[in-house]
Amino acid sequence: MTKKINPRQPALRGKLTAAEPSTDLTGRLTLLLERAQQSENLFASPLGPFWHGGRSHFLPRFVYFGPDASGDPLRLAVLAGLGRHDAAASRALLAFLEGAVNGPGFGPGINLSVFPVLNLVGQLADEDRDLAGESWSQSRLPEIELARQDAQLRCYHVFVRLETSPDDEPTAWVRAILGTGARPTGVRIFTSEDFDSWPVRFETLTAGAVNGGPLTLADDLPQAPIEVTLALPSSWPQARMDRSVNRILRRLFASYHAFLAFGQHL
Repeated sequence: MTKKINPRQPALRGKLTAAEPSTDLTGRLTLLLERAQQSENLFASPLGPFWHGGRSHFLPRFVYFGPDASGDPLRLAVLAGLGRHDAAASRALLAFLEGAVNGPGFGPGINLSVFPVLNLVGQLADEDRDLAGESWSQSRLPEIELARQDAQLRCYHVFVRLETSPDDEPTAWVRAILGTGARPTGVRIFTSEDFDSWPVRFETLTAGAVNGGPLTLADDLPQAPIEVTLALPSSWPQARMDRSVNRILRRLFASYHAFLAFGQHL
């Protein structure tokens, strides 16, 4: 159940000392937890607890409900912080949510779940631990188990993963599962225009050809989801990363929303 929580509830612990968003991931997360207490659309809804290192932890999750999100809304999940070195992508995702609290939302019919730090143990213990290649259908890592249970409950249509990359240029990767139904694949829903001028790779795969990530749950969900991976250069300044993530996520949401609206009239 989605609920308002105390910002001091254990997730990433920290104390906010500045009025503006901190470049420190813990401080920025704490600030967003506080703002969610006052928001009508954004809710803090952590998953857990799970045990590690002799203590309990909660996996940070925020849920955003747009207008008219009842009934059968567009259900999306955005993930960041899969690797220990993905803190910049996590901060960009938190900035994206801060913008939704302080400014325009994401349009009607949106039910959005955001996991800003999926690799919580890696961040807490500063371990060289990467969850990007983990199979969501088979992994026993606590964060993946919680994410899998949540995905099976909420049946997301689209997963978006934010990662940092050592490359000099950003890239995008759109994967869809080949289904037997009449619904078009993700290749037809998103186009290269949704990603600015980034190089984009589109793939349509069979469920058995996917070894890692949330698409491994395709056979367990009523509708095979689409996965979009955004790889952001780690050399980018944080402000540039924030702007790019905000712009592209909003475009992806608008494109999928338009696709669903069009499909209702077919």
